[in-house]
Amino acid sequence: MKSTAILSVVVVSLLGANFATASLNEVFNINDFSGMESSFTFGTVTFGPDPGFSGVAGGRLRVNDNATDQFSFAFLNQKQLVANGFSTTFSFEFPGPTGSGADGMAFVVHNTNIATLLPFGVDHHGLRNSEPQLSFALDSYDNPDQGENSASKAFVFTDGMSRVKHATIDFQSPPFNIPDLSDSGVHIVQIDYVPGDLDVFFDGNLVAQNLAIDLAGVGAVDANGKAYLGFGAFNGAASENHDVVAWSLSVEVPEPNGWVVMVSLVASMIAMFKTRRRANSLHCRRQVHPNSRP
Repeated sequence: MKSTAILSVVVVSLLGANFATASLNEVFNINDFSGMESSFTFGTVTFGPDPGFSGVAGGRLRVNDNATDQFSFAFLNQKQLVANGFSTTFSFEFPGPTGSGADGMAFVVHNTNIATLLPFGVDHHGLRNSEPQLSFALDSYDNPDQGENSASKAFVFTDGMSRVKHATIDFQSPPFNIPDLSDSGVHIVQIDYVPGDLDVFFDGNLVAQNLAIDLAGVGAVDANGKAYLGFGAFNGAASENHDVVAWSLSVEVPEPNGWVVMVSLVASMIAMFKTRRRANSLHCRRQVHPNSRP
């Protein structure tokens, strides 16, 4: 009877427990990219007189330098598990502009073979062909012919060439009052994602909320929920350096379902109590018949 009472208390306690099914685990937190060249795949192609550069410079991840007419990218070599959810924060700066400065840089999540992205597969808005992606594109050039009226803006895209646009953000307006992202100092972007819901913060302010994006649904991850993460950039006739100053990533790691854990615990405890009761019963019989054989 005592064992049954204890078991009942444990079951009631478990039923009242709040089981977490996932946890946010830090993958990396980089404040200096020096010596990390081997962790990335870099690509740069120019169609102008300057050779261009994509790599690490002064401890920063320089997605491209201020050479004109340049497509560049920097992607982590190892895919990351992001389908269950992630939070990433990166600080960036677009220093050293020539002319008005241009064109911008994008944070990109995708599942395309990196080797196929040269020569012109990535720009400041993300992947340029038909590959699925999630792209947060920072645009530092005003293109009136494309219906733009700001050199200080950002977009959230999925898909490649068709570039389904989920959000447009203008940093000229309060509280930012940034007339041009070129040479405007260091800024911080935070992107929080769970399947079906994406939020974006810029310099600590929420600028896009509850965007209905699912990485698996758009095909930006592989069958295991993993994707390549990194940055693309582009310079035209005007140019600038596109630098990532720091970058961190945490991902949601699934844990066993709480009910599965509870059932497993209860089953183990029932088996333990049954074993104990059998042992107690045998002990009692031996006390009643001390001359009985085992």
